[in-house]
Amino acid sequence: MTFTLTGKGRPGTSIADFHYEYDGRVLRHWEKGINQRMTLAGTVLRAADHGSGASVARAGQTASFLAVKRDAA
Repeated sequence: MTFTLTGKGRPGTSIADFHYEYDGRVLRHWEKGINQRMTLAGTVLRAADHGSGASVARAGQTASFLAVKRDAA
């Protein structure tokens, strides 16, 4: 299973101008695996500049990500 997500900052907060695009997939669940957790893996793109002055983060940067489901609380 694959997915594409858009993440934008919350209006009225210090991250309101953040805009990221995510592309990934759900990793395999092994039939004989023990204590596995759902894991998402993929890449993320900074889709728009954010910040200002000397601390501006420029659009175009990419990175890999892993997201692992936590135990239920």
